[in-house]
Amino acid sequence: MEKDSKIHYTVISRGSKKTFFTPQIWYGMKLGNILKLWKENHFRFDFSRSPIAVLCLFFGLTNNVFSLLQALCGTESKAKHTEITHSPIFILGHWRSGTTFCHELFTCDSRLGFADNYACFCPEHFLISRWIFPFLIPFPKRRPQDAVQMSWQTPQEDEFALSAMGQPSVYHNLAFPNEGFRSFRECLNLEDEKWEEALLLFLKRLTLECKGRRLVLKSPPHTARIATLRRLFPDARFVHIHRNPLDLYPSIENFWYKFSDFYGFQAPRMELEHFIIQTFETMYTSFFQEVKEIPANRLAEISFEELVADPIQTMGKIYETLELGVSDDLYYEWERFCGEKKQYKQNIYQTDNELPQKICTFEIWKKYGKEFGYF
Repeated sequence: MEKDSKIHYTVISRGSKKTFFTPQIWYGMKLGNILKLWKENHFRFDFSRSPIAVLCLFFGLTNNVFSLLQALCGTESKAKHTEITHSPIFILGHWRSGTTFCHELFTCDSRLGFADNYACFCPEHFLISRWIFPFLIPFPKRRPQDAVQMSWQTPQEDEFALSAMGQPSVYHNLAFPNEGFRSFRECLNLEDEKWEEALLLFLKRLTLECKGRRLVLKSPPHTARIATLRRLFPDARFVHIHRNPLDLYPSIENFWYKFSDFYGFQAPRMELEHFIIQTFETMYTSFFQEVKEIPANRLAEISFEELVADPIQTMGKIYETLELGVSDDLYYEWERFCGEKKQYKQNIYQTDNELPQKICTFEIWKKYGKEFGYF
């Protein structure tokens, strides 16, 4: 159990425990990108985390080699010339809003392609290396922050791929958490041409691997990028998931703390409240401005609560709104998937009476709560 010093709550977490052999999100970076990340943080490693740094150097060189091989064998050129003929489906929502569960349900549809953990952890060469690394490196069975099951083949956020490709990302905070968590606003210029080029290249690689199928992508930071994504993909479809802020806040703080401990080169000793508030403000200030421009048949709005209570009917509603077409076979796949998830148990958060009053002092949280009917 952990206890927060300002907004008081306790959490009973069921996530994975870190071991020396746990794959790190930094292992997919080329050598130059990992050295740049370290330099930006003045190489302030905790001694206990130094073995991870050594492995990062090894994998950095490995990524350089396999990236070069992907280029030399012509696969990279083929990817760059691949057309994304179907605009993607983007799943939006703050971290801990149920976006992963929704993403998993979408991947039951064989007509769709998606980014899995391997593609996101090794974005520079997954087209040629998928046959070897997943068999050599064990992957955690559960996520660090909860009991959601994982493997190399389960769906993952494309933000991890962009982070590994050296693009500005909020996830770079995880490397050296005690050097000061930078807010979302500071981590990413949403009109960055290099970022857009990296996103398109990664999606082209995925489209090639998925044989041209429409991609369904989940990444909480995309919640603040609607205008950019619609400019790149005018016919893109969006699903936005919201959740009761009183449940969301403790879950978010647990998420960032566990991720920092799991992936950091430092044992986390940081204060998160300011970072969480700023990041939420940036994300939803942008969202509320840009979501109004999405046509009604290109945006499905759902709550975490209804998704958890009745996932099959909720997915049916999403498909109907987005005009995706749904078959009896797909309903069967959803039922099968949900049956396999019956044993899943959420983290338990026990909050005190100060939390509602504290949340309502932040204007963007209050607006979010009122907009979606929680306050």
